[in-house]
Amino acid sequence: MKQVAVIGGNGYLGAHLCLHLIEHGAECDVYDIHEKPILANCWYEQLDVSCPGYAQGMDLAKYDVIYFLSGLTGPERSFIEAEKFLSVNESGLLAICRKLSELGKDAPKIVFPSSRLVYKGGMRVNETDELAARSVYAANKIAGENLLSAYHYRYGLPYAVLRICVPYGNLTGGAYSYGTVGFFLKYLRENRPITLYGDGSSRKTYTFIGDLCEIAEKVGERDVASGVYNVGGYDYSLKEIASILIDTFGGSMEFVPWPEAVLRMEMGDISLDSSKLDSAIRFRGYKRFEDVVKTHLTLG
Repeated sequence: MKQVAVIGGNGYLGAHLCLHLIEHGAECDVYDIHEKPILANCWYEQLDVSCPGYAQGMDLAKYDVIYFLSGLTGPERSFIEAEKFLSVNESGLLAICRKLSELGKDAPKIVFPSSRLVYKGGMRVNETDELAARSVYAANKIAGENLLSAYHYRYGLPYAVLRICVPYGNLTGGAYSYGTVGFFLKYLRENRPITLYGDGSSRKTYTFIGDLCEIAEKVGERDVASGVYNVGGYDYSLKEIASILIDTFGGSMEFVPWPEAVLRMEMGDISLDSSKLDSAIRFRGYKRFEDVVKTHLTLG
């Protein structure tokens, strides 16, 4: 049985990943800033990654994989709370890297989620394409990727970065309220029209959370080379996503002008080329949004 640590295990990705790993036979230790765990069947410790030296007392050698999922999100919010974002998103990761460096190449592999927001944009973007930080949050993610690379080259620390475009879906029960799809479902629950910026043509790669958890498990294997990997899925415009939800649950949509602040951070269309990842872990199982809606989404 594998023993894994999920730092930030109460978040959207963390809770789903813990559920997936436990169902596949792993023993999950969860660390999170909140007092109580979302999942009851795992060991839990309250932990604040923004506290200097928080990692010093952790016994990291016992783990096979460490998933560092703690972090603050939100491009606009990251400008308002920039110091806090730096403390949590960068210093928090740095503390774990420094602790793991004591173990060198024998350290457990660390898996870190990055974002589409690190890219300048474009269709079929691969891992070597141009990066552009349009927010403090995106700058945090780029810095995190670079920290892992630096500790890999200096100390042999094994790692995997997953650049994720738009994750969606819910397997943990309750009302789903995460990200783009979550906001759209919230509008429909409240009998409000789905609001789309511009003409709703902005196109991105959508990844089902079940697929993402399976991928995260597979890249945690030691035989998957250290590096950065794009996570794939299927490409949809915002209007297409809204239309599928409305066809399923009823409702309507409306179009509004782009807010200037949002438009300044918008990258336009972006589609992630996941051929490197798919080849490395032999993954061919991406699910389509229209199929997931029928089985894993409700208005709650």
